[in-house]
Amino acid sequence: MKREFKIREKVRAVFRMDSYNAFNHTQYSSVNSTAQFDANGNQVNAALGTVNGARASRRSEASIRLTF
Repeated sequence: MKREFKIREKVRAVFRMDSYNAFNHTQYSSVNSTAQFDANGNQVNAALGTVNGARASRRSEASIRLTF
């Protein structure tokens, strides 16, 4: 979103706001994909396929620029 405001003849202000992940959908950053086997060939990693982390949720940035 961007809005411009004229303050005087040669002076103006610009307000700007940006949003990232505004709808707050989860963005997974990593999944445990390490398969570990014992001597008999059985998979022993109980955490295989679990999510280790997620990226940041909603983030917004706002700025005001004054031009003269």
